[in-house]
Amino acid sequence: PVQLDLRLSAPTGAALGAFAAARHLTTATVHQAAWGIALARLTGRADVVFGTTVSGRPADLDGAESMIGLFINTLPVVVHAPPRAPLADIATTLQAGRTKLLGHEHLGLPDLQRLAGIGELFDTLLVVENFGVDTRGLADAQAAGGLTVRSVRGEDATHYPVTVVVHPGPETRIALRYRPDLLTADRARALGTAYVRVLETLASAPTAPAGTVELLTAQDRRRVLDDGEALAPGAGEPTGSLPERFARAVALDPDATAVTDGDRALSYRELDALSDRMAHLLSAHGAGPGTFVALSLEPSAEQIGAILGVLKTGAAYLPLPADAPADRIRPQLASARPVTGLTTTPRRRDGLPATDGAADRPGDGWLTLDDLPAATPGDTPYTAPAVSPHSAAYVIHTSGSTGRPKGVVVEHHNVLRLLDTTDDDFGFGPDDVWTLFHSYAFDFSVWEIFGALLHGGRLVVVDHATTRAPEEFAALLRREHVTVLNQTPSAFHQLADVLLGSSEKTELALRTVVFGGEALDPGRLTGWFERYGDDAPELVNMYGITETTVHVTHRALEADGTLPADAPTSPVGRPLDDLAVRLLDSALHPVAPGATGELYIAGPGLARGYLGRHGLTAARFVADPYGTPGARMYRTGDLARWTADGELDYLGRADEQVQIRGFRVEPGEARAALAALDEVADAVVLARPAPGGGT
Repeated sequence: PVQLDLRLSAPTGAALGAFAAARHLTTATVHQAAWGIALARLTGRADVVFGTTVSGRPADLDGAESMIGLFINTLPVVVHAPPRAPLADIATTLQAGRTKLLGHEHLGLPDLQRLAGIGELFDTLLVVENFGVDTRGLADAQAAGGLTVRSVRGEDATHYPVTVVVHPGPETRIALRYRPDLLTADRARALGTAYVRVLETLASAPTAPAGTVELLTAQDRRRVLDDGEALAPGAGEPTGSLPERFARAVALDPDATAVTDGDRALSYRELDALSDRMAHLLSAHGAGPGTFVALSLEPSAEQIGAILGVLKTGAAYLPLPADAPADRIRPQLASARPVTGLTTTPRRRDGLPATDGAADRPGDGWLTLDDLPAATPGDTPYTAPAVSPHSAAYVIHTSGSTGRPKGVVVEHHNVLRLLDTTDDDFGFGPDDVWTLFHSYAFDFSVWEIFGALLHGGRLVVVDHATTRAPEEFAALLRREHVTVLNQTPSAFHQLADVLLGSSEKTELALRTVVFGGEALDPGRLTGWFERYGDDAPELVNMYGITETTVHVTHRALEADGTLPADAPTSPVGRPLDDLAVRLLDSALHPVAPGATGELYIAGPGLARGYLGRHGLTAARFVADPYGTPGARMYRTGDLARWTADGELDYLGRADEQVQIRGFRVEPGEARAALAALDEVADAVVLARPAPGGGT
């Protein structure tokens, strides 16, 4: 192991001794409490476990000190260190609990692990060397023997990733030993710094809450905040609206193909005319600025025309999956209260709840495509009202832990700045061909639809059956010469298996593949890189969530990129230029490089909030203590860490939320739905790995 030497100043050591005496604590308890608090803060947990050694020679056993043999035992120490608990109380509670267990310290660690039934109980070890050394006796022995001992050094090691050995004294010495194959020097230094900072605070302010201890040095604090800061925070807010940007694409080349839907192809001129007719119909039924229009349409050219038509009226669209059960969409309609809705046929309309969510008036308030007048040469172009960049563009519902989905309201400028700020990274243009692979009720579709149409490219609509058939989808990619593909990793792995196992000689036209929606395991791309390299196409992993407008980070993946042994599931790179990413602990303090923290996002990608959920909006879209006055940041509930290169590694969730084929799902919502059934007394919902990977 590599050793990192730490030291406490004499005043700090004296103050710790006084604190221990005043609280009737042992030196070992003080250091155990401090190590537990440091681990709790760095891992974001209130309860942590580490190991310690005991002599195995109980004081009440006569002659224990003179017995020959190794009695030492290693035992787990559990520290409860919630952020609001005072440091001194944590230490006092720890000693009280340890005292109750003194009579059981003879129980061996293997026995404890077997009884617990969970394998290894801890991966760090703290040892307080509290045996005395008779320095006078040693000096006398040396003098009598005529020898001089100039230095004494002991060597020992454990198999644990981290071992901390404390030598109490006037200037307490601490040796932090770590395995370099499991821990980087930066992470070890962060651990040591955090431990010393907690000890210093215990000495100077023992009643301070655990969550208020500043664990970072000034240099590390500046570094992690700078790594996450937006590179271009004042890049300029987009003006106009999505329909205005689409109108520019129409004017650029009206006869270019905009949408391919099976055997049909619509030019930009034809798609513009179709959306105008949609806008006329919808505005006649109340659609306009400040309103919502519900859509229940299958993937099709009409779906795209309807989305543009809604936006042209100044309204925002509420996308509802055409196959969603009525009970699922009823609360969404009730919260949005759309002025009207558009679906495919009268039969489909009659199976839908009323647009206000009422179940007793099926189909009320809905229009169908049959109500759309046929195109004629004399059709009047729709005159769109002025639409503010801050007008709502869409509301997409995400899963809610209480069983009630949350409607995320996203504005026009949120989407426009996403396309603008990623322009240098991708250089999308009129020659690109995109697929609309994802449901329009999943925000990945926003990137697909407007990424294609606002750059003058072609959008290929993928029907539902093809999205579930990798062989057919691979054929579509070749047939349509698709250049830009957006996929969840689980869907891409199925597609890659088909492509890599195919003898088809027609090469793909792909130049960019964007991953999103769920964690990516880079190790599963080895076969792809061996065949295609890393630039034909370029593979990009992007982290993002609905509340921050699709994408937050960007990381190009390379074939020769080496990952450490403890590589996380998904390296997600750096934030987009106009966004700030903050990794914070439970007290909203920045975490050290390599330490786990919760992701907070700040900048112009933040959605307006949750529709009609003011309390939830206030709880998740919170004040940014590191931004300008009045700035907000979004609390994602996702965990990540900073790498030594200033990039982000995604580490999973801080709560129960899971991802199913890119959709963020709250098990609590499914649990609430099951428990509401008369036949079900209680329910448990778990996400299981799928046979081909993912969930």
